[in-house]
Amino acid sequence: MEGEWVVFSCKDTGPGLKKEEPTKLFSKFNKRSNTPTGGKGQTGLGLYLVNTYQKAMNGKVEFISGDDKGVTVSLIFKKA
Repeated sequence: MEGEWVVFSCKDTGPGLKKEEPTKLFSKFNKRSNTPTGGKGQTGLGLYLVNTYQKAMNGKVEFISGDDKGVTVSLIFKKA
């Protein structure tokens, strides 16, 4: 990547992603399971909104995941 970039990353310690999941993560109302981590409710809108905002700001989203090792989600924006 050329130029200066701003990166925001968030890592969890959950079960990680299956190989087919990243293509589905940005769908509106997508829920990974019927039993969310920690018993908390979910709307399925979080990553949909992240994706909508990053597109509007000409950014990108990257995922790093391993089986049973959690997921790191990074939002990357070119510095103005």
